[in-house]
Amino acid sequence: MHVDTSTHRVTVYAQPRMLGKIASPPQVGPGKCILAKNETSCTHPNAVYMNGLGVELDHSDGDGAWWVKHSWVLGGEGYQNWELKPKKNDGDGQSVDGVLLEDGITMKIGTRNDPVFKDYNLSMPIVDTTTMRVNYENIRYQISDETGAEEEAFKLVWKCKRRKSAFTGGIRTRPMIN
Repeated sequence: MHVDTSTHRVTVYAQPRMLGKIASPPQVGPGKCILAKNETSCTHPNAVYMNGLGVELDHSDGDGAWWVKHSWVLGGEGYQNWELKPKKNDGDGQSVDGVLLEDGITMKIGTRNDPVFKDYNLSMPIVDTTTMRVNYENIRYQISDETGAEEEAFKLVWKCKRRKSAFTGGIRTRPMIN
């Protein structure tokens, strides 16, 4: 994830993995499909290729991998979103917008055709006051089919780790609070 504080553009690159292997997006170029476990999966509509230098490409140069990219401007331009799950046909997707909440650090991201954001994600940095390290949290909220009430569907917490970047091969320092 990268947040450009001068333009309010948020860009997220995602690549879910299972047992250390990329589960999505399928590692195929535009318009291509693969057969895996008797299911056909085709290019993800939000897929971009990141080469070994961290340069975003629309084709493979053999030195990187395909990633799903979501990019939006907080309170402005949204993006078209499709699930990360590999599919043969992804359909039309959903128009998504993001707004910055009053606390100045939490983003609320939801579908554009839902003005009150009934189904949405809250994304925010979280601070461990013991270690003074910054991690990141994403909580999905949705309306229950049974009760009609808003409920937490899941919570993901990403802990910062010192690992070689899949984009550039470099290692960045962990965010710390002064």
